[in-house]
Amino acid sequence: MTQTQQIKASDTPNVVALAAEFKRAEDSTSAVGRVVESDNARYNRWEGQSRDGKKWDKNLPDGDQAFPWDGSNDSRVHLIDAAINDLVDIQMTAFNRANVKISGVEVNDAKMAAVFRGLMRWIVKGKLSLKIRSEAELSAQYQNHYGWCLGFIGWEQAIEDRAFKIDAAKIEETYGTEVLELLLDPEKRTAAVDFVEQLLPAVSRKKLRRMIVEFTKTGTAEVPVPRVVRNLPFITALKPYEEVVVPPEFTEPERANIIFRVDYMTPEELDMKVLMEEWDEDWVELVKDNIGQTGDPGDIASTGTTNTDGSIALPGIADSSTSGNAEIDSRDNLAQVIYAYARQTDDLGVTGIYETVFSLVSTDDHSDSPLFGRHRLLDYAHGKMPFVKFVNENVGRPISTARGVSDVNCTQQNEMKIQHDSLTDSTSLTTLPPIVVNKRISSINRIGPAQQLPANRPDDYTSLQFNNSTTTAFVLMDRLEKNMAAYWGLPHPEIPRDMTQAKQQNRINRWLESWSEAYKQMFALSIQFLSSAEIERITGAPFEAPSDFDIEAMFDFILHYDVKELDTEYNIKRLGTIATSVAPLDRNGKLNMDGLIEVLVESIIPDAAPKIMFEEKEASQRLYEGVQNDIGKMMLGFEPNYVENDPTADTKLKFAQDIVQRNPKVVQVVQEDPEGLTAQLLQNYQKNLQLSASQEQNKTIGRQGVVPIT
Repeated sequence: MTQTQQIKASDTPNVVALAAEFKRAEDSTSAVGRVVESDNARYNRWEGQSRDGKKWDKNLPDGDQAFPWDGSNDSRVHLIDAAINDLVDIQMTAFNRANVKISGVEVNDAKMAAVFRGLMRWIVKGKLSLKIRSEAELSAQYQNHYGWCLGFIGWEQAIEDRAFKIDAAKIEETYGTEVLELLLDPEKRTAAVDFVEQLLPAVSRKKLRRMIVEFTKTGTAEVPVPRVVRNLPFITALKPYEEVVVPPEFTEPERANIIFRVDYMTPEELDMKVLMEEWDEDWVELVKDNIGQTGDPGDIASTGTTNTDGSIALPGIADSSTSGNAEIDSRDNLAQVIYAYARQTDDLGVTGIYETVFSLVSTDDHSDSPLFGRHRLLDYAHGKMPFVKFVNENVGRPISTARGVSDVNCTQQNEMKIQHDSLTDSTSLTTLPPIVVNKRISSINRIGPAQQLPANRPDDYTSLQFNNSTTTAFVLMDRLEKNMAAYWGLPHPEIPRDMTQAKQQNRINRWLESWSEAYKQMFALSIQFLSSAEIERITGAPFEAPSDFDIEAMFDFILHYDVKELDTEYNIKRLGTIATSVAPLDRNGKLNMDGLIEVLVESIIPDAAPKIMFEEKEASQRLYEGVQNDIGKMMLGFEPNYVENDPTADTKLKFAQDIVQRNPKVVQVVQEDPEGLTAQLLQNYQKNLQLSASQEQNKTIGRQGVVPIT
């Protein structure tokens, strides 16, 4: 794709140039090869594997022999896989617990920021929570595995037809006798279709004609009324060079001229695209006719070798018969669909992002005007490439320089495998060592426990002796695990906690910054495509987006998480210090004690906190009801449960006084019999609460030196 073709916008896309640019990016063998090698390393794939974990001569190519012997150990060590999953767990914990802040840049933005916070809760914690968490975990997997990935942010609107039954009476009542006669007259069917088409523009003329024929015959018909079933932003994590393809020089979405997103669809999904998104029907039929193909086999073969069955093998992929992924990775019944997002400028000098849907199979006929599915100016108001990048590290500007765990630790995993194989083989040799047989015997009898071996001389059978020291192997494996933990910031008993936390914090900051950008785009799309009425219904607050609304300029989206919160012991000590040392100094009441209690509980048992913590109103109501129950028991002659050092005593006293004053029966009982059981129980109850309240007050007097007047 030439520079002019890249930057010049037109109503008809240059599909040949787009396909050429896609192949240029996809044929970057070094980047694609790294993806394949990363998969092989993480999933422990190599030639000659056997499910029993042994090396067998029969499985090796070209007559190679298993080393050190046929049937020796061939372990699969999951050092890389374990590290990736540990890193993903840390990132997902940070993602789920991160504090999300939306703040206005100017003072006047504060009111709208509050509306946005409500909208964020609806999207992130409510409507899309499961989908977002799923894509977040997948993006973390890709990032740590391959070193980088992209997330695509878009807007999804799905409309379904809902059948609505009409009859002649309803038509006459709504539109009059003249319209009813038009619909019932077979001679005026074309005019009837034209009329109904104005009312139902989203329904095809074919469906409208069928509906009118039914109405003419029976006087009733089912009218397809479209309704919106989904109208939401979404984010999709994209695997490098399989679901997203970028040119070799790609650095970040905002500087990219073109990005390719790849999807695989069923024939039914393609047909729905024709109905819902007005994709070109002829192009869809062409793609469906070539289902399972991804373009000219000659072009694809240039990136790999041909297997004996004629299929294409990418560089470095293990034989599918041994890797066990032939059925898993099969896309024989799916069509490859490519979305090209190109930054182009129209004749008026306005730059925009243009989306073109095409397929390599549509360019194989070498026609001058190959078909395409759809071409449009992407109408996203934020004007950005609808992508966000997730990188494992910043070691160079091209995104392909970012390395994943597989890149960095494949050698260490091989070293670990060597030690595992050596230990198992050593155990095998020690348990059943090779037997030296006197040459004159010519053959050895069966070896095994309690077997009898006939011998004429003591030295007829002897076993070879080996140095079976395993210390070095275990020391080396421990060192490999420690080095990996130190490199990636994983917890290890021999690594200083501060060093581990510093590395984790840096990774999490980078991770959450990417999600901040993703949320920013999702919110921009929400403001663009949701009506003010919908936003008001979601947030419960009045909202009207200004005509010149600029989310980039008006608001900051910040996600933050302190990795020290992962350390429960440290966090409890830190919060305990606030409670014991900082709280007494809070002269102006700035410290939210209820909030402090909530954070303390969440730090100790985060999953159980919602089950044992009450909202403030609910907690007050439960306390009031508890005092009511205590007084009710005392009226029946039962002694209440007395509490030592009750921190809620002062509040309970006020509640008790209120309840007694509001209940004339209690007052009457006490006045009629001041020395009676109920009166004595009430006095003891009050004394118990006053003691706890005075003890709390004495703590304050001890610190302040005065008795509060009020």
